[in-house]
Amino acid sequence: MNLLVFLILLATTGFSQSGDGLPAAAEPERADQQIYRINETLAYAYAKPAPLGFITHFPGNLQRYVQMTFRRDNLVNFAAMSALTVLMVATDQPMLDETQRFGRRIGLTGNNKMKRAFYVFGLPIEVPRDADTWMYFIGDG
Repeated sequence: MNLLVFLILLATTGFSQSGDGLPAAAEPERADQQIYRINETLAYAYAKPAPLGFITHFPGNLQRYVQMTFRRDNLVNFAAMSALTVLMVATDQPMLDETQRFGRRIGLTGNNKMKRAFYVFGLPIEVPRDADTWMYFIGDG
């Protein structure tokens, strides 16, 4: 039964995006590009990439990335992100310690006990056995 539910969910997620996307123009203006027409006045043209273009264009792409990331109008966002990162690093260990103390106070052992529920293509699918493992399993996801 579990395998049947898994296969149905797999099939529905695998085909749910099949009709999504814009159709390519029937007659591209050049053979090495595709044109996607959004409406009467808007169209996007995508040229075929050159072989190994991801390597040859890397220096220019890196330069544009740095220029766009560190623009003056992004300084506030960059400063906020940096400040929040420092705050999270500073509070991470105390939060972890208190969470572990709380878990010990309410009787959680910290053990990870899983059991095999079923197999898919020869690989075991495991589920938690006890409350400790369920809490870990939910938090780990």
